Amino acid sequence: MDSSNEQSLADMIASADAATLNQAGNAFSDRGLWPEAIACYERSLELHQAAGDQRGQGIVLNNLGAMCYGLGDWEQAQQCYAESLEIAKAVGDQSEQLFVLMNLCFLRYAQGQPAEELLASAQTLAEALGREQELMRLAWMRGDLALQRALAGDDAAYAPAFATYAAASGHAAHLGREHLQQTMSFIDEHLARLAEANQRLAALAFCDYLLAYGKNNNLGPEFAAHYTKKREELLYPPLLGI
Repeated sequence: MDSSNEQSLADMIASADAATLNQAGNAFSDRGLWPEAIACYERSLELHQAAGDQRGQGIVLNNLGAMCYGLGDWEQAQQCYAESLEIAKAVGDQSEQLFVLMNLCFLRYAQGQPAEELLASAQTLAEALGREQELMRLAWMRGDLALQRALAGDDAAYAPAFATYAAASGHAAHLGREHLQQTMSFIDEHLARLAEANQRLAALAFCDYLLAYGKNNNLGPEFAAHYTKKREELLYPPLLGI
């Protein structure tokens, strides 16, 4: 940053209010301008603290956590998220609690760490608030974790993997056709993973589960036709010439 831009940033930090600085921090973070983002977030946090605005502090801490996550500083991200979550609980803001819980779940998921307690808390809140998008994402995380266990040799993990992926389809359908199609493409990738891992029978069972779920939950003829075709492809794979 050249001297004139540095002075402009310093002037803004000195004069802007907490909300404006938080928004500026978001804009800098989106552009990968990390020092500028940190400067804005930290000043915004100071102003919220001086004003006794707990909710504002929590929002900025969550944004700082998201920036640290993007930078790969997972320990600092964890600390920021934890502080933000405590504030959201203290002020009784369930929407913000869910938002931060989802970020904590994604952080643990990215680290490959156990997150069952966090996932359960987020699930309970998302159900209470009727948040289909968060429920869809939680189902995906649960499904991925279960499938990883299954592919590592835990056969009992296949059933919860299938159930949560199917549930993700149900939530996606409530959000609209585009979400359902995107979810189906993700499921197709996992079917391919199973086939590549010589788990064709498990992949067939997955298709059967999806077909039954789709029928029971009215996911429509397109969903049924798609997984009927996938099942046939698994049963009768293309023959290679010799």
